[in-house]
Amino acid sequence: MSKGDKDAVWLMQGWLFSSDSAYWKPPQMKAPLHSVPFGKMIVLDLYADVKPIWNNSSHFYGTPYVWCMLHNFGGNIEMYGILDAISSGLVDACVGKNSTMVGVGMCMEGIEQNPVVYELISEMAFRSKKVQLLEWLKSYSHRRYGKAIHQVEAAWEILYHTIYNCTDVIEDHNTDFIVKFPVGIHQIPALLCLRHIYGILLRRYDLVDLTRQVLSKLANQLIKDIDVLLASDDNFLLGMWLKSANKLAKNPHELKLYEWNARTQVTMRFDNTGTIQSKLHDYAKKFWSGLLEGYYLPRASTYFDHLLRSLREKENFKMEEWRKKWISFLNKWQASQELYPVAAEGDALAISKALYEKYFGKKDRKKNKYHFEASGRRVLRITQ
Repeated sequence: MSKGDKDAVWLMQGWLFSSDSAYWKPPQMKAPLHSVPFGKMIVLDLYADVKPIWNNSSHFYGTPYVWCMLHNFGGNIEMYGILDAISSGLVDACVGKNSTMVGVGMCMEGIEQNPVVYELISEMAFRSKKVQLLEWLKSYSHRRYGKAIHQVEAAWEILYHTIYNCTDVIEDHNTDFIVKFPVGIHQIPALLCLRHIYGILLRRYDLVDLTRQVLSKLANQLIKDIDVLLASDDNFLLGMWLKSANKLAKNPHELKLYEWNARTQVTMRFDNTGTIQSKLHDYAKKFWSGLLEGYYLPRASTYFDHLLRSLREKENFKMEEWRKKWISFLNKWQASQELYPVAAEGDALAISKALYEKYFGKKDRKKNKYHFEASGRRVLRITQ
């Protein structure tokens, strides 16, 4: 490196120190870190928001490093984060004794989720002191929604103390039954107060995202309802993902290839056999309209069909037979080119309110009927 550029600096991920911490004791860590002249190596403390290395290694034993937030794996869509770690962790690293921290980084594997997390760390990069998070969240909600609303501020305080105080050290938080082959529900009524200021896209996004998260904890019978909800916001459309890939194609062959790649990336990598699924299945799973009803629902239905059959016939579950059927379906779905909507449809506020009443309301369910009406706009309605 030095022969090619005398000013070159080696940028090294610090992930190895975390993923195999049993091996990397002080002597083992110092060996590679001190084998490079000081100032010629910078280490990325890649997972400092959850498993920081700097605080157990005396700031990488004098080697300059960047405090990084990893946060997201595979671009999964799930509301979670550790706001306290972002607010205080990087400040502690920066002002600590003998600190060699030289910067702040974001190393997420996917973005376009949890805007509050990325808003906070982007701001903390320019702060030298910790923030009072409850006050910061009030300011954040004012900026995001355009005005102060007490119920919304209260909702964000609940979210801060629950899903945004996620200290379970689990790397994959999107393990809901719907996308894997229950968070509080009381925040939704507060965010339904957004009807007073409804219309700005940011407000719609937060409402759809929270309602999606709550409903997803209830399991497979909700897939169609959640798909309708997600269809009401452009950020949750499978069609937008496929369109972004297809726009790169210059001929029919590339069009087919790029769409296949886009479909494969968010479902299962293509190293499966007829009866054995890839180990990299559902790594980049997404809660998207079109993907839920078009892919996850048929897959789940296939599983439960086989499960019920085995129970009726008092036989062991025929794992290989089930895998053969759903992997065949997967391959056909990945190779297909059916079109999915690329524009939002329906009133997100009306849908969220109806879904809340349907699943969490206090109405006498025996006297109510819940159904979808598609009269121009896709809305879930409740009728007596």
